Amino acid sequence: MIAEAMEKESVFGGRMAVLCRGRAPIAKARLEGENGCINGTVSFFYTPLGVLVCASICGLEHGAYSMAITEDGGKAREIKTLYDKDGYAWCADIMGRLSPQELTKSRIELCKIGSNGHSIAVGSVKNVFAGKQPT
Repeated sequence: MIAEAMEKESVFGGRMAVLCRGRAPIAKARLEGENGCINGTVSFFYTPLGVLVCASICGLEHGAYSMAITEDGGKAREIKTLYDKDGYAWCADIMGRLSPQELTKSRIELCKIGSNGHSIAVGSVKNVFAGKQPT
């Protein structure tokens, strides 16, 4: 079942990656795990469909992971479920419209599914582009 989900994710992610070709990210977050083994990057891109979130994470144990962005007020929005392959996971998802103000002071949290919501890696969103949104 995980293999089928990973195959579907790689096809879906490949299509989503086309949306960010030639675009500079509007913001990035660097994920770091508690033990120093997990690290990754989450990039945000404006697209005609909304904000595309692309994540690349390594140092994962075998399993499924949930990733969420938590805004300054504490409101969490799940981004995507990730499945590792040889300790590595990649995903892309459209989050709809997010303003630079919503991204500022937000954090990304990665949790292993089945760990009772304990964050195993976190990162703050940085370098938020504050200019006019491209169309």
